Amino acid sequence: MKLNTNVAIIAAAGILVVGALLFKLMDSPGPPAPSMPVMSRPADLQTRTEITPSGPMSPTVFDEAGVQNAQQEVLAASRARYQRIEQRGLVVRQSIDELRRLHNTWQETITGLLTNDDGRYLARTTENAVSFRSLYNRVVPLNITEIVGFEERLNTILDPVQRALDSDSTVSPPKEEVEQSLTDLDTEVNKAIRPYRENIDAINAFLSAAKQSGIQGEETLEVVMSRLETVEQGQRVAMIEDARQIAEAEATAALQRQEQDLVAARTDALLGRSQAEEAEIRAQAEVERLKALAQNAEVQAALAPFITKATMRPRTTRNGTAKPMVRWETAQIPEPFSYAAISVFGALEPTEKGRERLVLLATDASNPRPSWARPVSPADWQRIDQIQKYLIELGPTLIELGYLKP
Repeated sequence: MKLNTNVAIIAAAGILVVGALLFKLMDSPGPPAPSMPVMSRPADLQTRTEITPSGPMSPTVFDEAGVQNAQQEVLAASRARYQRIEQRGLVVRQSIDELRRLHNTWQETITGLLTNDDGRYLARTTENAVSFRSLYNRVVPLNITEIVGFEERLNTILDPVQRALDSDSTVSPPKEEVEQSLTDLDTEVNKAIRPYRENIDAINAFLSAAKQSGIQGEETLEVVMSRLETVEQGQRVAMIEDARQIAEAEATAALQRQEQDLVAARTDALLGRSQAEEAEIRAQAEVERLKALAQNAEVQAALAPFITKATMRPRTTRNGTAKPMVRWETAQIPEPFSYAAISVFGALEPTEKGRERLVLLATDASNPRPSWARPVSPADWQRIDQIQKYLIELGPTLIELGYLKP
């Protein structure tokens, strides 16, 4: 009995040992799995898995640096356009500043000539006063609010441009209408500058020539111009009345036998004189008519680009059928145009080309005398045609009276 108990104890111990061994084997780690090689990938590449048409998923690699470079190029191109607009805006702002300066010069210096002592040099002769008035009336001064309006428009255009340049992330380019608005403003400002600049320069040159005489008029330029206007107004009224009377007389000519008899009597009187006396009377009357026409204020104003004395004189040449040329040279003392220079240039030819050459001489930038506005309409060219006829008809008379050099 005791033997059987010992055997049972030994068997139980063996079972426990075997169980412990089996548990240890199950709990212990197995041999390490073979390691897979790890491939390195650049930091600037990213992998995305896509489904291919056949079903399996394949990786696609994107170049992030390339995308960033493209974005930087777009940004640089946009900023370059904004910078060009900014530079153009600075030029337009300079033009507006120049317009303001010229406006102030006109209001203070040029308008001041009407009442100050410098203006008395121009008021010394009717010819000078007429020429000044012609230049002065060409400028319609701007209201200062118009110049301020230009500045405000420029600021409205440039403020978004400046905000875009101040930003580090501006990518979208400026709109086309921004550049067009700047172009339109630039055109308007320069159009406003032109009459100020041209006529201020012309008046200053005219004043400089007048000062060389060293003699001032007794009255201010404003007084002389006012009197001129009164005289001319009276002349215009008289001309209108004369025209009315002439038209009325012509309409009733058939009924006015007495007037016809008077004309017939005058004709008989002329026929009774000798041919020599008649020719002398007619010639003297023509001389007086031409002198009166040459001294007419409106005619002199029309011929101002040629009869006004200045220190620049033209030298014209023409060889055969070659295009006439003109060059300007400085005279020792102020003098008017030479009639020969006008003729050699072809400006007295009664043709369209001749009238165009007359305009070229009158409006040449080197000519400091009063200028014309360039003709545009048919009415403007009719006026040029009449002025050319004045020069052709009055040439010898203008030379005799000293209004032109030979």
